[in-house]
Amino acid sequence: MLLDCLVKERLVVIFDEGCLLCSGAVRFLHERDRRGRLWFAGLGSQYATAHRESFGLPEPGASAETFVVLDEAAQKAFTRSDGVARVLREFGPGWSQLGRLLGFLPRGLRDGAYSFVARNRRHWFGSSEHCGVPPGSLRGRVLD
Repeated sequence: MLLDCLVKERLVVIFDEGCLLCSGAVRFLHERDRRGRLWFAGLGSQYATAHRESFGLPEPGASAETFVVLDEAAQKAFTRSDGVARVLREFGPGWSQLGRLLGFLPRGLRDGAYSFVARNRRHWFGSSEHCGVPPGSLRGRVLD
C-alpha cells in the first residue's frame, strides 16, 4: 500500500540511453535525489513504449525531445527545458532555485538552447550502443 503511494508520487525521467550526455545526466540526477522520487527509463524501454501514446513521448532516436520528465501523479509530461526545470526543482535550495529561474526565462530562448545542445550532444559527448547507466543503487531505479 505504501509502495503504491510512493509510485504515484514519482517522477520518471525518460532519456536516450545511447547518449553519453544523457546517461551522465541520469547519474547526476540520481546522486542528488535525496527524496527518492526520481525513476529513469530509456526511450526504448518497455515503460516508454507503454506510455508513448498517452504522454506523447518521442520515438527512440529522436534528437530534440530526448529528455522528458513524466509526473505520474499529475499525468503530465514536461519536455525540453520544461523537463530540465521540473527535475531541478526536486533538489536542494541552489538547484531548485535554478529550476525556478529557468521557468522565468522565455520558453523560446530556453528551448532554443536545449535544441542546440540536443542536436550536437552525440558529436560533443559521444554515444554508445549500450546503456551508459551504471549498476548499483541506480539499477533499482531504472524501469524496464
